[in-house]
Amino acid sequence: MNTVETDVVIVGGGPAGLMLAIELGCRGVACLLLEEDRDPPDFPKANATSARTMEHYRRRGFAADVRALGLPPDYPQDLVYCTRLAKAELTRFRVPSRAQAASRSAFGDYGEASWPTPELPHRAQQMYIEPILRREAAKYTSVDLRFGHRAVRVADVGDGVEVDVMPESDGDLWRVNARYVVGCDGPRSLVRKTLGIQYEGQGGEKRDFFGGQMLSIYFRSGDLYDVLGKEKAWQYWAVNGGQRGLLIAIDGVDHFLLAVQLQEGEQPGDIDPAAAALAVVGAPHEFRLIGMMPWIAGYTLVATRLGAGRMFLAGDAAHLFTPTGGMGYNTSIDDAVNLGWKLAAVLQGSAPADLLDSYDSERRPMAVRNTAFARRMADSIGNIPIVRDLEAEGANSDAARAELGRALAVHVANEFNIPGLQLGVCYLDSP
Repeated sequence: MNTVETDVVIVGGGPAGLMLAIELGCRGVACLLLEEDRDPPDFPKANATSARTMEHYRRRGFAADVRALGLPPDYPQDLVYCTRLAKAELTRFRVPSRAQAASRSAFGDYGEASWPTPELPHRAQQMYIEPILRREAAKYTSVDLRFGHRAVRVADVGDGVEVDVMPESDGDLWRVNARYVVGCDGPRSLVRKTLGIQYEGQGGEKRDFFGGQMLSIYFRSGDLYDVLGKEKAWQYWAVNGGQRGLLIAIDGVDHFLLAVQLQEGEQPGDIDPAAAALAVVGAPHEFRLIGMMPWIAGYTLVATRLGAGRMFLAGDAAHLFTPTGGMGYNTSIDDAVNLGWKLAAVLQGSAPADLLDSYDSERRPMAVRNTAFARRMADSIGNIPIVRDLEAEGANSDAARAELGRALAVHVANEFNIPGLQLGVCYLDSP
């Protein structure tokens, strides 16, 4: 069996694994990243980059490249709530466009004084950002990126680790010998399973929305903005007693992602995506399906430990979120930055090995805090009371819509105007 020597093996090449490679590479630490997918994702997933994550990108010199991704420069990154998306707004939370955020010329409903950072939050899909992370990691001569290669065995052998690797295409099994391994390999993490570490928390909460099996519908529509008939936004929420949904603008032109919840016993194949979009929008529009992907909302899970011996966990291998609040991908980036400088310090002899113990004591409480926040926000929007005649005509329904709008205005501010959560990472019990 052919073998390769390095200092750190990173299993998984999503945002956490790539950011860890960047943090090690900029410090000259030899690392090898294994990712079974040759290409970045081509389906929308994480779409909210926090102020702290943008600060991490700024330190490494590519925040402006990330800020250039996503919606057009002057496109507002607002959040809008309606009964149906083509009906009148219930409430709107105004968020600066990326041009306004970069120039700090406007702050929308954030308020200038509450965000003490040069990098306001940004909205761009993970499928746009990952190529930037791949490009940045590849700049460092100490980083060895192996896309199309899958780890099939990991072992802590006392004075190091062994990782056996299988190419996804034709090829022979090969081995990496290293000092440490970090599992950034998602919810089915081989590294976590090898360590015998379990998740703890809530794994299947049910809600009227954002609890249970969800379906993401990726589609194109050339006339949807005209049908919606309102100032553009980044997210559009349909809140009603019939077909709830979340519509996300992907490119600000004609690409959209719609999230709907499946009913008990429903399967993804039971859903007519065009009919679901029509029900959420509330008016006919052009619909051209690109793809669909099922997923589960309701996770509030954190690994009981973030590592043992020479093996560590980061990203989704360490914690699973319901996506409200957009904290999953951002918590993963924070994990990688925290662990990266510590591994470098130990490997380069400027700190003792027990510095690495602080990774679990610092990052696990933050994962617990952030998943709890996401759960509260999922409860807040998923269980919000909806009266029977919300969409009817008449004074009583007008009053009900106004009351719902006030409740949603409180909710959206609590979910998205969160400088304390994004910037207030604090390690009170760190050794």
